[in-house]
Amino acid sequence: MIAGLVVAAAALCAYVATLYISVAGGDSAELVTAAQTLSVAHPPGYPLYVLLTKAVLLMWPHGAPAFVANALSAVTGAAAAGILAEAAVVLAEGDAWAGILGGGLFAASPLVWKYSTHAEVQPTQPQPDPLTLVQRPWPRGRDPSTRIGSPHSRSHHK
Repeated sequence: MIAGLVVAAAALCAYVATLYISVAGGDSAELVTAAQTLSVAHPPGYPLYVLLTKAVLLMWPHGAPAFVANALSAVTGAAAAGILAEAAVVLAEGDAWAGILGGGLFAASPLVWKYSTHAEVQPTQPQPDPLTLVQRPWPRGRDPSTRIGSPHSRSHHK
């Protein structure tokens, strides 16, 4: 839990320090406008992003919509890094340094950093992915070659 919080806090500080204060290039203007007016962005429309951003805009009504959307990207990007760090700790069987390294490298990667500093749909999408890493493919102490359907199982070697 500590590794995830450390990585998320560090990533959030870094993202906020480099956050766009207005509309960035790319799809940012379209996405902020779609969230502000509850309209549809270009296909596929990004309904989760639009509704989540609209909710944040309603909770923070006095900020510029572009800045609020940018801040949401920073928060969700930092959360993704923290979740990934915790998944790495679980996969490394409790090694917090593995989580801090894995989550930190993810947070500092150029594309993640870029998408976490302006209004963009990518930071809202990676959260579920690291959560799937937490599930172990087989119980501790069990040989993975005994799994049904495993390429190493004896049933494939006739």
